[in-house]
Amino acid sequence: MKKRIFIMILLFLSGSNFLLFASEAPGQRSEFLFLTQGGAYASFKDMGTSPLRYQGVKILIESGYVYEDPFCNWGLNTNLSYMAGFTGTQYMLNYATAALTLHYVHNIPRISQEDLQILGGGSYTGEIAFTFNDAYQNAAANLDLFNTLSFRGQLQYDFILSAWEQKIAFIQFRRPARDYSLTYEIDIPVFMFNIRPDYPYVINGLLTDPESLSRHAFIGGFRLRSRLGLRHTLKNGNAFEVAYAWNMLSTGKRDIHLLETASHHLHYGFYFRVK
Repeated sequence: MKKRIFIMILLFLSGSNFLLFASEAPGQRSEFLFLTQGGAYASFKDMGTSPLRYQGVKILIESGYVYEDPFCNWGLNTNLSYMAGFTGTQYMLNYATAALTLHYVHNIPRISQEDLQILGGGSYTGEIAFTFNDAYQNAAANLDLFNTLSFRGQLQYDFILSAWEQKIAFIQFRRPARDYSLTYEIDIPVFMFNIRPDYPYVINGLLTDPESLSRHAFIGGFRLRSRLGLRHTLKNGNAFEVAYAWNMLSTGKRDIHLLETASHHLHYGFYFRVK
């Protein structure tokens, strides 16, 4: 575990040198503010309250900043989400999260090509998760904290759809040339630090009982994230993107009560170029 932490520290420290090198290429960089929203199918199970698996719909919104140039890509984004989960009973699970993610990836020149960039680096995510289900009395409300350092790999393929023109009958159809970027990202966890409930499920307990407020901290678990996006850049430098993302989280054997979540996201976003 110490070796993994040391590798991640080297990745992030080396980022400062990469940023200085990237700044030597003026006129080739792009800076964006972005806003993304969408929906998802999600599942949730927390053995601290019930062995049942909840399934339902999830909505989310993201916003943030991203910097891009021929050498590197870095940025930060905030994420808010809400899930309404059901098990076929009358009770509904409410699961809301707020997360902050920082990432940095650098181009790997030996294996990258002019139109295909292969990048590697790291990311950090800090997340607060709130769960509420009034069926569980003393365990009705719960707060979790997750911190994850990950290795991030990224592929980016840039291409242009050439202009197209066709005359049908007396109508002239024309489509101008368009710039696109196809991007795939994957985050593989290196280190996770979590804070989770320590209470047992007591049917007659109260939310204010000391046992229901106790927490335990542990290192471990597994979190995997992947994202496939297609972005279209407009003539004014702004961009529009559609994307599919898959996320999963398991707190693992070191957690007293195993938590498992997963979701499939479809969302669209707008990128506003600021420089």
